Amino acid sequence: MLLHFALMSGQEVAVEALPEDIVDDVLNRAQDALNVVLVSMISSSGALLNLTRSLEDEGVQDGDRLIVVVDKSDPPRQWHSNSFILAALKKDGQLVVWGGEAAGASCCAVPEDLNSVEFVCANSGAIAAVTDGRVITWGEANLGGDSAAVRHQLVDVCSVCSSAYAFAALKHDGSVVCWGDSNAGGDSTAVQEQLHSVRQISAATWAFAAIKGDGSVVTWGNDRKGGDSSSVQDQLMNVKSICASSWAFAALRADGRAITWGVANKGGDSRSVQEHLHNVLQLRATSWAFAALKSDGTVLSWGDPESGGDCRKVHHRLTSVCQLCACAEAFAALTRLGQVVTWGHVLCQRSSSDGSLNDVQRMSASSRAFAALKKDGTVVTWGDRQKGGSSGTMEPELVDIHQICGSSWAFAALRGDGQVITWGDPRNGGDSSAVSHCLSDIVDLFA
Repeated sequence: MLLHFALMSGQEVAVEALPEDIVDDVLNRAQDALNVVLVSMISSSGALLNLTRSLEDEGVQDGDRLIVVVDKSDPPRQWHSNSFILAALKKDGQLVVWGGEAAGASCCAVPEDLNSVEFVCANSGAIAAVTDGRVITWGEANLGGDSAAVRHQLVDVCSVCSSAYAFAALKHDGSVVCWGDSNAGGDSTAVQEQLHSVRQISAATWAFAAIKGDGSVVTWGNDRKGGDSSSVQDQLMNVKSICASSWAFAALRADGRAITWGVANKGGDSRSVQEHLHNVLQLRATSWAFAALKSDGTVLSWGDPESGGDCRKVHHRLTSVCQLCACAEAFAALTRLGQVVTWGHVLCQRSSSDGSLNDVQRMSASSRAFAALKKDGTVVTWGDRQKGGSSGTMEPELVDIHQICGSSWAFAALRGDGQVITWGDPRNGGDSSAVSHCLSDIVDLFA
């Protein structure tokens, strides 16, 4: 039979199948043809198809037009930024910040004139908030908390990205403004003439990488830790996204190839998997390793084995994967059936026989723990208990959860009623009691 698979955007492909083929297997073929991560399939009558049954059993017939649903994955978490704070955005545009003892108390001192916040970005000791196209900063001055030297340039800003010790702001005209520690990308003078028509910026601990409108890439910061991409510059063409570990970058090209640079044994050298590193749909990184989700639903990883760079022991279970999540030292993969597969540091792994890790729809991570949001709105946690691996006494409050956000050492969960539940290291975000009176009517969480 010939089946037609359509995205909500209107893009459509035809795929051949047999009546006895399992729905999930056919969805993998449609995913490969459409080159996007797919999570479910809807029949021509509007029914959600059971992924474990055959096309025939689900009533699919030759010539049917099936709607496929794309995964709305969260942006990659940057563990190198070492954010120790959690922040909540209220419906009225006010920002509430708590935690941050490891980063210094100044991070929690939100400027009084800050309102109408659109976006928040934090590094190891400073915070930048975008409001009406302007950027307001506070925290450790030398880490970007003081942006006075470039304040006149910080207008018409659409996004901000942080390395561990600096910030880079992308403006609507495609130009870039940097500030903070010059050794960590806070000074882009050497490449400033190239920083035009930029559409995306990514950051490692000590460096930044910018994708330009023509798909080329410009890098700056510490040369040895990702700031120098000259060794692969001729391969950095038609790049559509970039993911960063602490000391390396991986660029995903439009043709599905991934190109890496930076410290070799921390993910910068992908030669061990390069033969198979094609048809890639998504990249994620721990501190020292990368993982790639391919269009056939399988996963490859490289870099430091102790940080998730070797997934061979679980490779047979890494099928029909629709989401990758990374803490600083391990990966967790979510399959379309709602099951979770983990690898990397032993403390961050979860047994496959654990019955509580079923029907998962989304995952989040702190530096050494994971939190899985289930379809019923409850949450399952595992990993380092001190970093949020146990929700402890807050577990009964974790119901009707709509969003989970992880900082380096803690988690915050947003309930349907606009309330925020926190757990993890009490000094670095896990205890929000000091600001609990402000945590109502929350619409978004940041770390």
